[in-house]
Order: sequence, then C-alpha cells, then structure tokens
Amino acid sequence: MGFIKNLRVAYKMLILAAFAVIGMLIIGYEGYSTAKKAQIGMDDNFSSVKSVGYLSDMRYGTRYAQGMMITMTTVKDDPQRMQNLDKKFQEGLKFVEDGIKQYEAVPGKTDVAKQELEAYKAIWTNLQKNMTEVV
Repeated sequence: MGFIKNLRVAYKMLILAAFAVIGMLIIGYEGYSTAKKAQIGMDDNFSSVKSVGYLSDMRYGTRYAQGMMITMTTVKDDPQRMQNLDKKFQEGLKFVEDGIKQYEAVPGKTDVAKQELEAYKAIWTNLQKNMTEVV
C-alpha cells in the first residue's frame, strides 16, 4: 500500500511541476510581449522627438536665411562682407534642405504628415526662390 500512496504523491508532484512549467511559460511570454510593445512604443516616441528636432532645424534654417537676406539688403558697399553674408545665406538654405531630407527619412509618418510635408516642400521651393531673388 505504501507504494501506491507514494505513487499518487509522485503523480501529484508531476502535475504540480507541469502546472509550474505552464505558468512560467505564460508569465515569460507575457513579459516578453510587454517588453516588445514597450520597445515599439519607445521607437515611436523617439521618431516623434527626432521629427520635432528636424522641424525645428528647418525653422531655424529658414529664419537664419531670412536674417542674412535682410542684412544683405542693408549692406551694399562692402563686397567682402556681402560675400560672407551670401555664404551664410546659402548655409541657412542648406540647413533647411538637410532638415527636409532627414525628416523624410523618419519612418512611421501618417498620411497627413506626408501630405503636409509635400505642401511644405512646395511652399519652401517658392520661398527659397523669392528669397534668392531678393538677395
């Protein structure tokens, strides 16, 4: 009789071990999937932060080029300074162009963001042409 009692306990221990293994697998999978979701969320947030940075770079470049343009309209007698200001003006334009390229490369943009980017590029082309004419 002792053998049967021990055998039943062994089965009970085996069932308990099976439940423990199944439970640990479920907990491990849930932990992994939660960590994966958190990584995806952090990547999305980082892309958003990078996008805002590129947008502010484009704004800075636009304002910088406009400032150089205005300064160039007031300085006419010094060719050396005009050349230096024109170089800075071109740097501002290049800053905006680089910002646009970097912003385009950011993944995960919505359709609305893509449409707004295309509209911005059209406006930027027109503004760049006008500023170059003024200079």
